[in-house]
Amino acid sequence: RVELELTLAATEACPWLDVELRLPERLDRAGEPTRRVLALHAGETRTLEYSIDCPRWGAFHVASIRLSARDQLHLRRAERLVEPTTTLRVYPSAERLRRLAGPRATRPVTGSRPAAVAGEGIEFAELRFLAPGERARRINWRASAARGRLLVNDRLPERSSDVVLFLDTLGAAATSAASTLDHAVRAAASLSEAYLRQRDRVGLLRFGGDIEWIIPGSGLRQQYRIADALLESELSRTHRWRDTSLIPRRILPPQSLIVALTPRLDWRVTRALLNLRRRGYQVSIIEIDPLPYLADAEAAAGSLAWRTWLLERDAVRTGLAGAGIALASWGADKPIAAPVEALATAR
Repeated sequence: RVELELTLAATEACPWLDVELRLPERLDRAGEPTRRVLALHAGETRTLEYSIDCPRWGAFHVASIRLSARDQLHLRRAERLVEPTTTLRVYPSAERLRRLAGPRATRPVTGSRPAAVAGEGIEFAELRFLAPGERARRINWRASAARGRLLVNDRLPERSSDVVLFLDTLGAAATSAASTLDHAVRAAASLSEAYLRQRDRVGLLRFGGDIEWIIPGSGLRQQYRIADALLESELSRTHRWRDTSLIPRRILPPQSLIVALTPRLDWRVTRALLNLRRRGYQVSIIEIDPLPYLADAEAAAGSLAWRTWLLERDAVRTGLAGAGIALASWGADKPIAAPVEALATAR
């Protein structure tokens, strides 16, 4: 909820002033009236207060104000429309995630993720026999006493990784209250915050009418850069084929993890993810289940067409799994932690 104050100052007396607050479609007035009629004396200043509910994420021009003034006999009338100059940014709510899908490879930069090879670090890897030149502080004296030979502790160094969030804006299933794109944006905000908290580099790739991206980076500034880009995500319907070769190489660093957020309603998105997998990238998919938004689709298309479409979705899901792509389905009534946990345990 956002509190809005409107200050009116009258240089001359105004016996009748009609003030109408016009909000964008996605903002609500919290049940209060949007029109007020009042009288102002000469030199009087009046402040009107409004409460605005923001049920959906996005960037909005706050409000336009229509002023209609009349004299005491309603013989003269003057109107003015004040256009908004302030942008209200409503960020999607981010869910706290305790576990994330980890990439197979890490970068040679210090982070919070244990590397796959042993070295100087904190995480315990294994025990092995002492080699010439080893430091004495690495000797595990308890294990050495049990085995009768000197054993040393091997540890895993802490490294960071590259993660690219793949946001599908080509297709969406929607109702008057919500859509699969809304849930995808909310999931992307939660994932970016969680990966950046682990000191990974995170980037964003919006696959829609025009391919837009944010170069992977780290830190709080990168988190807000991604959040601002998510606010501009809208459904882009186009018949042009977007090839993954159009994506610059610096957007998809080698051995990076690509987490796709898609309802899988457009075949071009599936083909693009398969192409990325063939190029050697580790790809994971969070499928936003579109079925709750398609309640009337079976009656409109027919029972046979509906069952055929469901079988095609299952066949594509099997093909993605055969290509080595981990996929987890996510319903709108479940927390985002559920599919993320499924991806973290997938091998």
